[in-house]
Amino acid sequence: MATLFGFNLIRFVERQRTRKWDRSEIHYKRFSNEQGDHSVYARIKGKPKLVLIHGFGASALLQWYDVARILKNDYDIIALDLLCSGSSTVANGDYSVKAQVEHIRFTLDQLGIEEEVILCGNSYGGLVSAHFANTYPDRIKHFILYDAPAKFYSINYADGIAKDLGLDGLDNLLMPQGPEEMKASLKVIYHEVPYLPDFLLNASFEEPLMEQRKEQKKLLDELIQNEQFYQEIHYRLPMRISIIWGEYDRLIPMSTATQLKALLGVPDDRFVIIPNAAHAANMEMPKEFCKVLHALITKNP
Repeated sequence: MATLFGFNLIRFVERQRTRKWDRSEIHYKRFSNEQGDHSVYARIKGKPKLVLIHGFGASALLQWYDVARILKNDYDIIALDLLCSGSSTVANGDYSVKAQVEHIRFTLDQLGIEEEVILCGNSYGGLVSAHFANTYPDRIKHFILYDAPAKFYSINYADGIAKDLGLDGLDNLLMPQGPEEMKASLKVIYHEVPYLPDFLLNASFEEPLMEQRKEQKKLLDELIQNEQFYQEIHYRLPMRISIIWGEYDRLIPMSTATQLKALLGVPDDRFVIIPNAAHAANMEMPKEFCKVLHALITKNP
């Protein structure tokens, strides 16, 4: 009964967040084609377009809820659910990063977005965003890379982090199979892990959510199989680039950030480390994250 209550509470929170975004005129939309279903939350009011791409296993509503509400008066918010996340699905069997790139392109096209956008991607979403910017550079005005495993990262390193936490490997870290694994995973997402009651943790492993994790496993398998490709890709990114990183991110180390800074020629004043944050500052301290993001966007070239 407690587990059922917890699952219903998760759905209740999702509905509440959707209603609050609706009141802020950030509306849910879904488009479909042969690739699958493409879900997005968007508020289009003629302001600069801020496209937010979430990390692995998350969703737009989960990861960008506070950020969207804080920044809605300054930007047109476009927060996508990546394929196999939220309400976005795969119908054609393509689970590659390239498929995610085309998912973003198709969604922006369906929204009628023709102007250059500001693109901010976190973690796996940052990797996807880097490939989007590399594929469609003419669509990006400013690219913000945020705690992302782009190029300078290895599966072996991530496996090592998982094992340090007492897990079998990366699969268990990114797709926990039970409450104890979830608690371990939260230790790399947050610098200060929030308290979650056991009944709520248990609810995260009810059948509907576990079915989606099976789909997400196919995304992870594709990354592992093509690790060398993602490490060797040559990025050509002519747009303005900024980097945001959490000071205590264990999952994607600071060495990745500094290597990306050098590779992409990011100046010191566009490389920001958020203190007392881990892998998801936008969830752990959204006000501080928004101040940093807004300052980078509005900073003169």
